[in-house]
Amino acid sequence: MSSFLLLVAYVTGILIGDNSSPFSISSLIVPFSLISLWFFFRRQATLAFALLCAITLCLGIVLYDLNRYPLPGNDHLLNLAEGAAVIIDGRILSTTTRALSGYSIDVQSARIIAKRNESEVQGRLRLYVESGENLWNPGDDIRFSTKLKKPRPFGTPGEFDLGRQLALNEIFVTGFVPNSTEILRLRPALPGQRNWIERGRTATARFITTQLPSSYSPLVKALAIGDKSGLAPAIRDLLARGGVSHLFAISGLHLALIGLSLYAVGLAIYCRSTRLLLAAPPARILPLFIAPLLILYLLWTGIGVSTQRALLMVLVGSALFLLRRKTVPLNILCFAALAILLCQPLLLFTPSFQLSFAALAGILGGSRIWSPLVADRPKAVQYLAALFFSSMAATLATLPLVIYHFHLIAPSGIITNIIAIPVISWVGVPLALAGSLLWPFFPDIAILLLVGCEAVIAALLKIVALIITSPGLAGWILYPSLPLLAAISLVIITLFLHKRNFILSGILLTTAGLSLFWGLRSPPELTVTAISVGQGESLLVSLGSSHFLVDGGGLYGDRLDTGRQLVAPTLGRLGIHRLDGVILTHSHPDHAKGLLGILSDIPCQSFIIGTPLAANDPLLPVIRDHQIPLVVALPGWSHLFTVDDMQLFLFRPAETETSDENDRSLALYVRNQIHGALLTGDLGEKGIQNLIENPPPGPVTLFKLPHHGSRYSLPAPLIESLQPQTAFVSVGYQNRFDFPHPSLVTYLEGKKIPLFRTDQDGTLRFRANEKNWTVEKLKSGFFIDNCVATLLEISGLLTPKRSRPE
Repeated sequence: MSSFLLLVAYVTGILIGDNSSPFSISSLIVPFSLISLWFFFRRQATLAFALLCAITLCLGIVLYDLNRYPLPGNDHLLNLAEGAAVIIDGRILSTTTRALSGYSIDVQSARIIAKRNESEVQGRLRLYVESGENLWNPGDDIRFSTKLKKPRPFGTPGEFDLGRQLALNEIFVTGFVPNSTEILRLRPALPGQRNWIERGRTATARFITTQLPSSYSPLVKALAIGDKSGLAPAIRDLLARGGVSHLFAISGLHLALIGLSLYAVGLAIYCRSTRLLLAAPPARILPLFIAPLLILYLLWTGIGVSTQRALLMVLVGSALFLLRRKTVPLNILCFAALAILLCQPLLLFTPSFQLSFAALAGILGGSRIWSPLVADRPKAVQYLAALFFSSMAATLATLPLVIYHFHLIAPSGIITNIIAIPVISWVGVPLALAGSLLWPFFPDIAILLLVGCEAVIAALLKIVALIITSPGLAGWILYPSLPLLAAISLVIITLFLHKRNFILSGILLTTAGLSLFWGLRSPPELTVTAISVGQGESLLVSLGSSHFLVDGGGLYGDRLDTGRQLVAPTLGRLGIHRLDGVILTHSHPDHAKGLLGILSDIPCQSFIIGTPLAANDPLLPVIRDHQIPLVVALPGWSHLFTVDDMQLFLFRPAETETSDENDRSLALYVRNQIHGALLTGDLGEKGIQNLIENPPPGPVTLFKLPHHGSRYSLPAPLIESLQPQTAFVSVGYQNRFDFPHPSLVTYLEGKKIPLFRTDQDGTLRFRANEKNWTVEKLKSGFFIDNCVATLLEISGLLTPKRSRPE
């Protein structure tokens, strides 16, 4: 119980660490430590332990902040970020194949050359290479020229925090080169360098990729060396829907199988010696010899979180056995989690850490319920029951986390794991591991083993694909709100209660119901949400419980799906699981591309456009497949929707001879009895003039700048005629178009009209109240009133997100 409470205190400290001052908190550690020692020696253990928990909480805050926001010296790469391009010399730490194309290189920098001056530097960076062959090895010294950037979030709730993920590897800046030819190898890796394991893993990955050119080679690499990079999106989706993704990430299950196999071999040898048996029982000696081999396996497979957890638990369990001490497995699990987080506090936020510990906690907790039910059954029945109930327990325990991170419910995992776990564990892993170890010495035998592993994986995935096509097993996409996640979690905790505690169960279920009710409620108010999607646009107009999405954003590359990775999670966090309409202002990719995922994953009542879509438009098949009614807006102003005292209107500009699609962009006007908001799409000069000649049917107090704040839209005459109170614009950070144009920003400042920007403020939400529009900014995943956020920051209760310490 003590390890669990310490873990809870430490995790709590990590969770609040990003919004607290670590230096003011750290000053409390010394007095807390002295007071707790005083209570301990006075034999007042309860008070001493309470203070120890307080110290642990403070430690979590400090360690999180020091790992997430380091204090760089004057020679750190962070000081060069966002500046001009520099030439960097460094040593390769590792390389990773990226999805779709290209790869990345993690580099330990050594020196830079800037403005003909050479100087020593410190720090790591991740270099993204768009194209070219990856022929680099860990330990190679290289030179390249790049512009350094700090990872910057878009500012939407539920988005992936790349900066925190890179900080986990002590990387705080990134670079980019378009091709491998722009990287110069100064010196190849020297034999005998310490990174021989990483070089061996890289060489093995190349061998597998060369010998197995099929789409299954990344899965063979995953089982052999723990590297799943380069996996095709279609296979990744199949693994996720089948609930078997965890089997292709080196886990505690794999390490346990390796350990059991080594123990069985060692036991057979040990029992042949009478002298050894008389000296000490094998259970006390063999773990000492097996542990180094397991550590080598951990290093060879990439030091995954679940293997760290399993190895720690094995070592702690062996130590307790040698010391003749007993404890429950959950205590060892909590100790392992605390030990790992003390070394790497940022791991708490990674899906691998959360899923690994949640799955094992679910299995351990569930075993207390189902084990007595099959204790007197035959061994075969016990084995099958263990597979089924363990799979069910792990699926239930990880369900909230899977929904939170991957927005997917995969019920087929309970069935597929009964087949997949034995096949991968007893056939796939041995074949892949043996092939990866034998290829330098016996390449022909290694190829046979790896081809056999590939065939096993291919056959298994065909079975998985067949299972998920069964009714009710295909899985569901769900973008959850936090109250919904809380309700699901509380219900699952109730299912795992060992004893029938009806009072506790009633409290948990009542709390779950209240949480669900809170998440489903929709205040009868008018709101406009500008979702931060980079250099694009996506707006959400909400009239009470009716919601209309205006555009879906979109980038010109394929690396990021703004619809599924930015817009849909935002809708989910806001408790929106269906849309009354999706409005496409015009078909440019920065407005339309993200709608592909939205229309596929979120139910929609209608799709509204200004001009008919082209026959080859990728949106058309999605609209047909989901049977979404397609509506073409009429020229001029047209009424679209009314609820209570709120109305939504569309404006389609009159037909002109212009070839600029921006001038054919739809505009929207939404109002209640007091306020109105005009959303101008990407209208250009002619479109704005058309709008001046046909003003909206009511007052405009909130105004969205047309075409991301381009000066060529000439919005000044429209602003003069409408006299809005507040303006906002959707733009990307440091975009190459210089949007919003400085002259327009200066004009608004002269008019004393506040301008809110998604590149600086992230996702914005505007609420219409009796006097004006209340602006809410995203803070730590929640929308907080701008005035309240300012007061909290002044009081020190909330500190703004930092890219580095001040």
